[in-house]
Amino acid sequence: MEICTGFMLSAIKYGEQDAVLNCFTKEQGFMSLFVKNIYAKKNKKKPYLSPLNELYFKINHQQKSNVLKTISSVEPCWILDCNEDFSAMSIVLFVADFLNIILKNETPSDYLYEQISELRTKIEAKDHQCHLIFMINFLKNLGASPYISEGDFLNPEEGRFTNAMYNKYFGAEISRIWKGVLQSDMPYDFPIPSSERRNLLESIIIYYQHHIPNFREPESLDVVKQIFD
Repeated sequence: MEICTGFMLSAIKYGEQDAVLNCFTKEQGFMSLFVKNIYAKKNKKKPYLSPLNELYFKINHQQKSNVLKTISSVEPCWILDCNEDFSAMSIVLFVADFLNIILKNETPSDYLYEQISELRTKIEAKDHQCHLIFMINFLKNLGASPYISEGDFLNPEEGRFTNAMYNKYFGAEISRIWKGVLQSDMPYDFPIPSSERRNLLESIIIYYQHHIPNFREPESLDVVKQIFD
């Protein structure tokens, strides 16, 4: 028996009552775990599986390393408190989708775990630009952050700032925001005009597609865009 603490990223229903959970754990990094009867009618723990909830998992010992590990118990550690805020919930769904894509091969990282914890705190505080800051800064973890040079325009292909505009999503204002966030000691305090947030998100997705192999648009991208309308 082993105990792990981790953030819920997704739950895939298996049969009528079981599920496969994708999580990022403090002890083992990204994990896929099998849980029985979580969707049974009398089971009161289904709400625990909401995205970005932090949970304790008791994991059964497996003799074979290639067999999906089974959870014997799941308990709450830190349940995200934003159910009545549509914008916050949209951000939660989007961030969980994003992390589920980007963390597939991640090993344990206390620093990364704390970054996700900090992001959750910002979401609960109704910071509706925090996911944009998080995604820009997360590139540093991946070794794909843009090189800061003197140019005024971010070129997503080259991963650096140049003197020529790449396309409409990387104009002077969007590029200024990118550079400001990357250089800031307190990036979550960097102001992003509400009128620029949709284009900034588009620019972030484009940048990831250029630099992160097999990156795809999160399924909830259209949902999170609604908070900019």
